[in-house]
Amino acid sequence: MIAVVAILWEIRAILRFLYPSTTLLPLLCLAASCGGAAQSGTTAPTENAVPAESVEPEAKFPDELASFDYVWSTIERTHWEPEKVGASWKAARTEFRPKVIAATTKAEARAVLKELIASLGQSHFEISGIAQEASTMGGAGSLGIDVRMIGEQVVVWRVHAGGPAALQGIKTGMVIQAVNENVWTEVLPKLRKAGLALGGYREGAQVTSFVHGDVGAEATLRLLDGKGKTSEVKLRWAKAPGTIASFGVIKNIPVEYDSYDIDKTTGYIRLSVFFDPVMVNRRFKADIKRFSGKSGLVFDLRGNPGGLGGMAMGLGGHLMSKKGSKLGSMISKDSRLDFVLNPQPGAFTGKLAILVDGQCVSTCEIIAAGLEDIGRAQVFGTRTAGAALPSQIEKLPNGALFQYATANYISVSGRTLEKDGLTPGTIVPLTRESLLAGSDSQLAAAVAWLHKN
Repeated sequence: MIAVVAILWEIRAILRFLYPSTTLLPLLCLAASCGGAAQSGTTAPTENAVPAESVEPEAKFPDELASFDYVWSTIERTHWEPEKVGASWKAARTEFRPKVIAATTKAEARAVLKELIASLGQSHFEISGIAQEASTMGGAGSLGIDVRMIGEQVVVWRVHAGGPAALQGIKTGMVIQAVNENVWTEVLPKLRKAGLALGGYREGAQVTSFVHGDVGAEATLRLLDGKGKTSEVKLRWAKAPGTIASFGVIKNIPVEYDSYDIDKTTGYIRLSVFFDPVMVNRRFKADIKRFSGKSGLVFDLRGNPGGLGGMAMGLGGHLMSKKGSKLGSMISKDSRLDFVLNPQPGAFTGKLAILVDGQCVSTCEIIAAGLEDIGRAQVFGTRTAGAALPSQIEKLPNGALFQYATANYISVSGRTLEKDGLTPGTIVPLTRESLLAGSDSQLAAAVAWLHKN
């Protein structure tokens, strides 16, 4: 019997520029309605959480202490690893709780709560709205480019046709040295000092934020081309490309879905985030039918920060003809959830190449690792984020949003992705040289593999 399962997934990178002052917000997925089957279940999120114990009268900010108590007890109750919530977790309460009681400001009390969360050392444990960012970068406006940090430079990786950057002649491989008053060589040390750029997807999220701003506002970019020449270009931030979708507390998420024929034998599909399942499933199904006569397909998930977990099963079903496969399992404290793949009529049966990078997070990592594990796909690119835990979100007495993981992902082969991420079967770095030459080294490697035999 198919169970309706509520799972929350974070989409950190995209929310970094949509909500610059928010560390993260997660998304809720009803797995059965997202096109996949699931077994067992977890608890749906609640709002306006009630504190687990009474607060001391000496606390200057009772709502902050109530929030601390709720966070600590919730993690103790729901965490799937006994060693994480054993003696060390009890010691953490003994250490940090008096600091909340003694706090002289709300910011001080909330910083202690954030420290408690950080002591777990795992993804998907966050408190939103506790710390302000080190800069005012970010916004919902797009310049029509995607960027990556190569070395310590912000490099244009993709230029969207018809976007503000394309109209101003900005090319892939160009280095963005400054956006208005924000100079990258000055911003990066500040971010690292503040602990906001920790490598991997966190650092990538800051790079993304660097080139986003308010829709309609003017941006002055200082650019470095391939010949070492600098120039300034003025343009305006526009609405982000893609369709706009909302779900629950997450509003106005741009979802980009692209597809085209690479050549007569190879198709291409790119998805920017696992969101808007109705639109994405409809277009994905149509493209699978359109590419049915081709021998190879590239599924580009680079920069995809995750989203609705059930969509991995729904889309995966269009790539499988064999019954009985799954993408892996989520193991919680007292239950197991299997990500079952239900083959769909007309599923694509040719060779499949998946592109990933350090900004491939959560659901993105699950589908890539799952399809690789069962021998359905070859993965190209660089190591993924290593943040693949299902989670829930609740509102705390202090008004902050509390996200906490409830299980661990284990692939069919028994590997976990948390911290380690997925190392592609074929590692291909993205280079500035190839971008300057108008080539995508990772895509080229995938196409070359698809063309073999």
